[in-house]
Amino acid sequence: MEWRFQLALGDDARTTLGTYIRDVRTSRSFGGKVFQYLRAAEIRELASDHNIAFAVNSDTSIVQEDRNRMVSKIRSTARKVFLISVHGYIRMKDLRRMLDNGLTDLNLPLTDADFSDYRNTHEFARFQRHQYIIPSVLRESAFLTYGIDQCVPIHREDAPFTSAIDRLVYRAYIDTDYYDIATLEGRPDNPELSRSLAVMEIRISSPAQVSHARSQIEFAQFLATHASHEHITKPYATFALRSMYPGETTHYLITEFPRGNLLAYFKATVPQPADDWMRRQLRGLAAALDLIHTPTNVRFGIHHDIRPKMVAVCSAQDGFTFKLAPSSQSRIIAQDGQALPGTSAMISSYHPPESTNGLALSRSHDIWSLGCVFLETMVWYTQGTKAYTDFLEAACGKDRPRYWFAVEKGQVVLRGIVKQQLDMLEIRKKGKWANLVGVIRMMLATDASWRITASELVAAFNHPSRPI
Repeated sequence: MEWRFQLALGDDARTTLGTYIRDVRTSRSFGGKVFQYLRAAEIRELASDHNIAFAVNSDTSIVQEDRNRMVSKIRSTARKVFLISVHGYIRMKDLRRMLDNGLTDLNLPLTDADFSDYRNTHEFARFQRHQYIIPSVLRESAFLTYGIDQCVPIHREDAPFTSAIDRLVYRAYIDTDYYDIATLEGRPDNPELSRSLAVMEIRISSPAQVSHARSQIEFAQFLATHASHEHITKPYATFALRSMYPGETTHYLITEFPRGNLLAYFKATVPQPADDWMRRQLRGLAAALDLIHTPTNVRFGIHHDIRPKMVAVCSAQDGFTFKLAPSSQSRIIAQDGQALPGTSAMISSYHPPESTNGLALSRSHDIWSLGCVFLETMVWYTQGTKAYTDFLEAACGKDRPRYWFAVEKGQVVLRGIVKQQLDMLEIRKKGKWANLVGVIRMMLATDASWRITASELVAAFNHPSRPI
């Protein structure tokens, strides 16, 4: 490959590269600020094996054996760290100290909490000041504000935000030299993309994770093309981060931006009497699940992780709308009973009794979980925030997950606290919610074969003689 720039051997190799980086930085303006950074092509060129070796070997204060190890370490895990250091005119021996302390590209961007042993040192402070030249990579699932028309790097916002997937707020202005944009619906310049959107990270660092990531993206495509519904968070696109290291890929799933999740909403909000609104939320979630469960070309969707944290609370004209948010465990399958592969399976209080024999993907699993969410919703709505938090702790456990069922005399039954709340709800307000309780009981049948289906659930909500 022909490089436009290569270092020559000499004492000033590090300084020469730092000066050149300043000359080729890309500048973009946004919100009255000017952002300067290196694009992917420049990172690949400037952090070449050749330039790393010449810059490190220009510092003769490091013995040759240590220089060789340092070159190898930078080439394998710290090319971006190397460029930040060179841009900040940090000496190679100081960079070596940070590398020996475990600094790699995966640690970017650094905060004061990182590498506390060095955070007060001159070179660490200088590194922090100059790391802006490398667009930051998200390390966790996170919300972002997405601006397709802007070309400046991702950076972290100051304020945290309670999200449907409980992560932090980020702002992203996508530089197309870094990201491959694949829209799930419409064009990349879809005007809806000017709004705040959510982005979930799907990282691939091993061959075993490839099918896991593909399944998540496939589920998002299924939602976009076959299961669009006002009570499902709307997916817009995916984009892939092109890593400079072999075997590392990161996909990001872009969906509409929730204002929070059901768990946080219930804990922070005093319920107001609005029976029609509440019925619309429950009926809408039932219809959304039915749409996901309905086969399209033989295959259908399984959410597999319905719980209050995975129900998004989105702004609406009448206040808020509850929506099912996609999960890392969601899949598209052709037959109930398939095993959930990989290490993504997690124990949840909202799993049904049959899950104790293995985490098989099934529509009845989703029905049980949604029944749990329905009961929690009604406890909050009819009794208030304090009663909800008390029930949550009793039903789900405080320090470790607790199932909603128990085994008594060899039989699987609903736990006492769950049966108690169902009985109380059934007689509350002169039986106003009795029909709903009857439906929730069918959703929480401990024998999966007796459990109601999503289509039957929708029909129950619309029953002419037994309205909910």
